[in-house]
Amino acid sequence: MAFALLFCWILFSNINPSLASDTIRVGIVTGLTGWGADLGASVKEGVNLAVEEINNNGGLLGKTIEVTYRDDESNPPKGIVAARELIYAKKVDVLLGPSFTTVNFAILPVINEAKILNLTLATGTAIVNPQKNPFTFRSNFHSKIEAEAAINYAVKKKGHQKLAILHDSSGYGKSGLAEILPLLKKEGLTALTIESYNIGDKNMTGQLLKIKQTGATAILAWGLGPDLAVVAKNMHTLGLNFPVYGGSGSNSRFFKQLAGDVGGNFLGALTKNFTFNQKNPLPARAKKYMDEITKRYGVNRSSILSNSAHSYDAIYIYAQAVQKAGSVEKMKVKAAMENLRYKGLTAETVFSPSDHEALDAKDMTMAYSAGWIPEGAFSRPDDAD
Repeated sequence: MAFALLFCWILFSNINPSLASDTIRVGIVTGLTGWGADLGASVKEGVNLAVEEINNNGGLLGKTIEVTYRDDESNPPKGIVAARELIYAKKVDVLLGPSFTTVNFAILPVINEAKILNLTLATGTAIVNPQKNPFTFRSNFHSKIEAEAAINYAVKKKGHQKLAILHDSSGYGKSGLAEILPLLKKEGLTALTIESYNIGDKNMTGQLLKIKQTGATAILAWGLGPDLAVVAKNMHTLGLNFPVYGGSGSNSRFFKQLAGDVGGNFLGALTKNFTFNQKNPLPARAKKYMDEITKRYGVNRSSILSNSAHSYDAIYIYAQAVQKAGSVEKMKVKAAMENLRYKGLTAETVFSPSDHEALDAKDMTMAYSAGWIPEGAFSRPDDAD
């Protein structure tokens, strides 16, 4: 009798808790409050819709997906605490997020130590590196293809040769700068000046006057919507009406609301599937998704539709890998992920052991930062690919 009890204890104590459980646990680290809360709202919209759809259709491997959110407040130390809690206390099967590059860099050691699968939503190019960070995949775009879209349009399409750079001092801004400089060099160009500012600065006149003195005909800008709205207003006051090309940071409801009519010369890189022009209407699947999110949350939401879609895709990418692996065991899911093809809302994802990126340059375009429509998509120039 004692031997039988001991055998049962050994047998059941060695069962993977995820296999014994009726749920598959998804942990999400993102900014739900603070200055990055619009990204957190986007994550929740996309994740909640995808999880609801999967659970309503029988779940994943017959199990219910359970989501636990933790707020990193766009703060790296708080991101580390949140990630550790989800991994070690909540024992999640996969970690989704963060949304900010600085937070994601901070938690990479935690992810690598725990050997937990991570689907990041941050854009810093160096975050995803199959050799250094083997468990991290990206369902969002990254800074390099953002920069390629901006420079290809500014230099090759519009012919600008005299370019200045303006970026914020955060990890996002520095990541963009690191991508812009070699791409300019490849085109035989050098920035006339490189100016920076801190997130939350209320006046960029000094930086703009330096740019004006160089004779620049356009600016390559890397920052977030509220700060770039300040840039737009300062440019208007100074009578600077040349175009500003940059990453996705300016493509938000906040930029249009804060910049108003003076933001018409700003363009940012964005996922092509959530933009439109006269020649290219919004793709049918993207429009259906946009309409569903609008139906659920209204047109006055603070979220960013394309970011919401990247989060939606992240859940389905993970679900497809789990289905293929027939298990939530991390190494099996990782192997399935590295042999995965998924036709998502934002792009067709093809992962491999050497490529953990969901999007590439062909999936990006330039969109008017003030071209945001209430439902969440963005208009793009008729000559933008």
